[in-house]
Amino acid sequence: MILWILVFTGILIFVSVIYFLVKNYKDGKYSKGYGLLSYTGFGMVLLGIILLMEPIFTSLPGNFSNTAPWGIAMCISTIVGNLLLKPTFLKNKNN
Repeated sequence: MILWILVFTGILIFVSVIYFLVKNYKDGKYSKGYGLLSYTGFGMVLLGIILLMEPIFTSLPGNFSNTAPWGIAMCISTIVGNLLLKPTFLKNKNN
């Protein structure tokens, strides 16, 4: 139950901060704090989902049960960190 609360809270934080990030960026006021908060919300969701999937990871053979969650988390966090902390996808198309 606690993991579901973690995932739900993370989703709420992530979605609301992304909304404010896009809204303020379009007005020309980008704040790196919004990127950090959205990254925190996404981290909460990612941690909760990986912990909820623990039975799947423990059934993997060999050392994959230990390395798969770390590999997935690091790859996703790297991609999301680049997108949220340096939002190049929000740049104006008119430039």
